[in-house]
Amino acid sequence: MNDKRYYWLKLEESYFDLKVQKALRKLPSGADMLICYLKMQLKYLNKGGLIEYQGIYDNLTEEISLDIDEDIDIVKMTIAILIKWKVIEEENDNLYLSEMQNRIGSKTDSAIRVAKHREKMKMLHCNNDVTKCNSIQDIEKDIDIEKDIDIENIYDFVEKNFGRTLTPVEYEEISKWEDNELTRYAIKNAVLNNAYNIKYINKILHNYKMKSIQTVQQAKLDDEQFEKRKNFKNEIGARWLDKEIEEEVATEEEIKKLEERMNRK
Repeated sequence: MNDKRYYWLKLEESYFDLKVQKALRKLPSGADMLICYLKMQLKYLNKGGLIEYQGIYDNLTEEISLDIDEDIDIVKMTIAILIKWKVIEEENDNLYLSEMQNRIGSKTDSAIRVAKHREKMKMLHCNNDVTKCNSIQDIEKDIDIEKDIDIENIYDFVEKNFGRTLTPVEYEEISKWEDNELTRYAIKNAVLNNAYNIKYINKILHNYKMKSIQTVQQAKLDDEQFEKRKNFKNEIGARWLDKEIEEEVATEEEIKKLEERMNRK
């Protein structure tokens, strides 16, 4: 669970041709503002683009200016125009870099080691027998490493199923989970119910704990029983509704009397 995570900013080939970037450059001090925005994206990358006010200075703009080492007036102008263009969102005293979200890349230290191991194995298979013999100790060492590595850890698993990068708060919550089949089943269940949030998964895991559910098989059985109970309630409700409708249907005599009243009018 203490696996180190690395972050990077993925810029499109057409990054400087995008509307926001081109519009920034056309403004007075636009080149400086464009650099300022890039530095902000890089600086707060590992926080998912969230810029939190720490209370060190009188306002957040001063703190950002210190963090990215840029002139405070340039920072102030950049933030103001990007908020106006809805590139940056205000969240109480904090800021959120919403436009950069698709540019965030991340990978854990273990995943990087596995990727290197696979690349090494591929190269060894392509080389001759002498290379294989000279590298046998490295191969054995890497195989031992891979045994201890979960190729797709719990963080990667959630991000893959959510289809987005996790926030720092979500990382903190996930670090409290056990990385096992039951937890991953709960994640899949949440996604199937279109609940892409950690709180929903926490409720599922809490429910498992209260019911002493420890395996995926037990969880599936509990889900089946829940569906049966839900279907039974729906069926009873439908029958009750049909009965109520039948009781409310007017008799022929009542209809006739109503028609007579209407004709008098």
